[in-house]
Amino acid sequence: MKIILYTLTTALSIFFFKEIEWSLFNLGASWTLSKAIPYLLNIVLGALLAITLYKSISLKKVLKITFSVLLLLLPFGISFALHPIYQGDFSKNGKVLNQNSYNENTIENGLMVITIPNCPYCYEAIGRLKTLAKRNSNLKIEFVVCSSDSNSLTTYQEEIDGLFDIRLAKDRNKLARVAERAFPAFVEIKNNKFTYKWSNSQFGVRALDLIEDKTGK
Repeated sequence: MKIILYTLTTALSIFFFKEIEWSLFNLGASWTLSKAIPYLLNIVLGALLAITLYKSISLKKVLKITFSVLLLLLPFGISFALHPIYQGDFSKNGKVLNQNSYNENTIENGLMVITIPNCPYCYEAIGRLKTLAKRNSNLKIEFVVCSSDSNSLTTYQEEIDGLFDIRLAKDRNKLARVAERAFPAFVEIKNNKFTYKWSNSQFGVRALDLIEDKTGK
């Protein structure tokens, strides 16, 4: 009975992987825990399946160990295949900055996101930023587009839907240098200064937790 129960639980944990992640997140868990726990759950369930199988089947020891190891790895392997962990997903380390804001920002403390028009990665980042804004009402977020054409804001504005500010850069060349021409770039602003920068691949769940910790939800 145990192996049937564990198999069913494992199947459900794989099938509802994202739902588990978002349920934890909506219950107030950190970005990192919400991301990690579904993977850890499948590792634990794989271990329970492997132990139960090892104890319940009558085979040569080598075969029992082989099947048990395969069963141990299978749930995590399926979860990883369906929901890959990309480079930077758990990252938080960016680059320390110590420079003035070139009078670019309109917020004293918060997060500036430096973007360019028609950038799929910039557009994709809006989802994370909207969730960040909803969870942290006192966090100021500014989405700045390095362009002189106000029409380049339209698509971004529609997706942002008023959850945080969006505008054109005052000096797009200077901001592009701050971003090191890798967009989007996420820049922490403290006391009107650029203090820290993450590239898109560095802005993982641990970086988001760091921002929330500093903001104080």
